[in-house]
Amino acid sequence: MKILGIHDGHSASAALIDDGKLVYAIQEERLSRIKNQGGYPQLAIQEILNLSNCSLQDLNYVAFSTELYRNTDLF
Repeated sequence: MKILGIHDGHSASAALIDDGKLVYAIQEERLSRIKNQGGYPQLAIQEILNLSNCSLQDLNYVAFSTELYRNTDLF
């Protein structure tokens, strides 16, 4: 099972977990060269998909650790 994790807040990042093991984790700032880059980590997601030879269709789940889509009803 492949899970893509996305964080779109301060120091935006993405990670790929494959069968319960962390395979890749990349912060957007490493690719954009903008310190503490926030927002949607488009470059990090694309890099993870490229490195893992995956497409979006290969993912089973996408998990968000997010500010934009935060559900305040959970607090």
